[in-house]
Amino acid sequence: QLQAQNGMLETIARSIDVTLAFQGLAARIAHLVPCDRVGLALLSEDGEELQTYTARVSEKERRVRPRPEIVFKVDQTVLGGVLRSREALIVPDVSAAAADFLDANVLHTSGFGSALIVPLVCKGRADGTLNLVQRPKNAYRPEHIRAIQPIAQVYAVAIIAHQLQVSLGKYRTMEAMSEQTL
Repeated sequence: QLQAQNGMLETIARSIDVTLAFQGLAARIAHLVPCDRVGLALLSEDGEELQTYTARVSEKERRVRPRPEIVFKVDQTVLGGVLRSREALIVPDVSAAAADFLDANVLHTSGFGSALIVPLVCKGRADGTLNLVQRPKNAYRPEHIRAIQPIAQVYAVAIIAHQLQVSLGKYRTMEAMSEQTL
């Protein structure tokens, strides 16, 4: 687990984009906790929507660059519930939740049976979730949460650092524009 965390830190430090780092980390995450796919859901600036990304863990399915897949409203989603509670959640049978939650319905129709959803929390603020899914039902147990939580914490810090870097870039651009105007 320490090797995986060290590898994550190296990958994140070399990447200029958290979604690019996520693509590179999916295979490492799959070595810690068995999964068919790894998902990332990032909260929008207004806090109303979650932009999701999916990384395939097998080499033959992997994409070169992650792309946004689905945007979910925070309300009425399992992802939103995890964000609000800031507690990891195991969904043993995705089909049981599919009727009530849009994100669970998408997983169910894609053929996945169980999910593990871990919030990305840094300094008391939840900015997204790390989602692991498997085709069989009842695939996750509490020890899987304990294995993936440190990874989620490291990734949450990386997301905050990236957001601060983007904000600093916007500030510098505005500052340069105001100097030009003056």
